Amino acid sequence: MRLPPKQVPELKQLCIIDYLSFTWCPAEIEPLRRLAQSGRFVDPESEEGKPVKNMAQFIKYRESVGDPLDLHQLEYAALDELKTFFMSVGKDIFANCEYSTADLWEDHFQLIERAGGVFGYRRAFDLVLDGHIIGLAASGGQQGSCYVSVTGGGCRLLDFNSVHRILRSLPLVKLTRVDVALDDFAGVTGGYDAAEQAFLDDQFVTRGKPPQCDRNGSGGVKKAGTREIEYTKGRTFYVGSRAGGKLYRGYEKGKQGGDTESLWFRHEVELRSSNREIPLHILTKPDQYFAGFYPWSAHVLELVAEADAATVPEAVTVPIRKRDTQSVKMAAVAQYNRSVENARRVVGGVINVMRKARGLSDEQIIDQLIRDAVPRSMHRVAVPGLMQ
Repeated sequence: MRLPPKQVPELKQLCIIDYLSFTWCPAEIEPLRRLAQSGRFVDPESEEGKPVKNMAQFIKYRESVGDPLDLHQLEYAALDELKTFFMSVGKDIFANCEYSTADLWEDHFQLIERAGGVFGYRRAFDLVLDGHIIGLAASGGQQGSCYVSVTGGGCRLLDFNSVHRILRSLPLVKLTRVDVALDDFAGVTGGYDAAEQAFLDDQFVTRGKPPQCDRNGSGGVKKAGTREIEYTKGRTFYVGSRAGGKLYRGYEKGKQGGDTESLWFRHEVELRSSNREIPLHILTKPDQYFAGFYPWSAHVLELVAEADAATVPEAVTVPIRKRDTQSVKMAAVAQYNRSVENARRVVGGVINVMRKARGLSDEQIIDQLIRDAVPRSMHRVAVPGLMQ
């Protein structure tokens, strides 16, 4: 796979990419795809002679005229392309991973096949890095294409300058979903209540029919001394819909992570390609696109930028990873605190008996209970984040 030259790294962006999915066509199949999309072939089943507009219709057309395509060849071409992609450029796009050298990458990264396909693709694989699923890949189907999605955790490991550079080189590449998120760590944007008020003030209206909203909360308890419900595990405010291809989520990220006093609020917009083309530049310039989503998103971006500049005067020259690292640290602390609380509930009573009834010292108790291991929940998030 031939790649374009490397680009100069982008300066700091306040927004991050929190989910990514894309498709592309293997080079071997590209001529057929382009021919199918050209509409030069007439569907024999249509009395009106409608042009064939996609690969599935093109396959039927070739069968009807006695010149069928080798579907197995299409399947294997897509599968081979998918595996080659991860083995040749996986280490380049996951450059923020500690295993991003050729030897380490091959030792720690795996494509593990699922029992069945997904989304119309015949073959599907989990992207597994050091035993942890960071995404999904698929190949084949009637379009003879390849599909990749990367979770939020996986996106933390991506170098989006490299991702942008490599995706530009892929035939018929298409972004199918991108989540752009802005973290307000200090609560300067007003959190959940401000997002709800912004909806009432038409700050989510762009053009056409105003979008609808929805709300969700978890961990609801009666607030002491009141007749109000307090959602200790966080609230989420939604505007728009996935079906419409554009969905805003504003949620109490810190509380969802287990810190009931946290001010951390995340503004996130999920874009889907159902009725729009998502440009590749969104991967390296998420701030510009986030500001254009809604009047509200432009406003909160400005507030966070002002607070960030006041806290870190050199903000405009800080590398793109700095705020991303901050979110990792905060998530790590929340996971650590949650794990400590779980340990207190599970073994706290036993430790009390060991100390008071058995008369063991703290050192003796630790020696009996400690083991050389890290809880799975903390391995990929809390431990690296706490050590940064």
